[in-house]
Amino acid sequence: MPTEHFNILGTSEATLSYIFESIAACSYKNATVTIIKNIDYTPKLPFAIEGLAHEIVADKDIDFSNIKNCLIGVHRCVVKKQVFDYFKKNHGVTSNKYTNIISPNSVIYSTSTLGVGINISDHVVLSAYSHIENFVTISKGTIIGHHTHVGDFCTMNQGVQIAGNCRIGEGTLFGMGAHIVDGITIGKNSVIGACSLVTKDIPEGVVAYGIPAKIIRPAIS
Repeated sequence: MPTEHFNILGTSEATLSYIFESIAACSYKNATVTIIKNIDYTPKLPFAIEGLAHEIVADKDIDFSNIKNCLIGVHRCVVKKQVFDYFKKNHGVTSNKYTNIISPNSVIYSTSTLGVGINISDHVVLSAYSHIENFVTISKGTIIGHHTHVGDFCTMNQGVQIAGNCRIGEGTLFGMGAHIVDGITIGKNSVIGACSLVTKDIPEGVVAYGIPAKIIRPAIS
């Protein structure tokens, strides 16, 4: 069982919960975590995990020269990109400094491909020839169909189901239990509401929900 240290950039209680659960599921023995803040906010840690030591520090107190095994610790897509841009600009934390945390209780087909900075929770299925770009959060019970492409900085809450041959734009947020039928394209920076059924293409920068999903208003950036 490996021993490892992880650096979580930015703080969000929900996302820390996902990351901690994934680390625990991976059975890292005596894993340690540094939560690096770039804002004046100290998160309430979601729960204590035996053997997972942690500390919360400000970014000004960290030597970033040899940092590795980074993850982005926020949930909202637009904020994830802001955190990445902040640490890249101010501390030189480029994409090659990030790692993936993938629960062993998930199924990843051998023909699936993954970027970096990805957190995949329990009971996720990535089907054949699916492709997940960088800094994507995939929560419990999500299923992504064959030949589906998911762009950078997307976030999927629990139980999302995306059928095959879909194209998901950068920074798209999916509410819990959203369903996307085969062959759909969703533009970047859009929000799909919980329990929605998407049967038609969705343009970029909008909020859509319902059964079937309809465009409700522009998304708030």
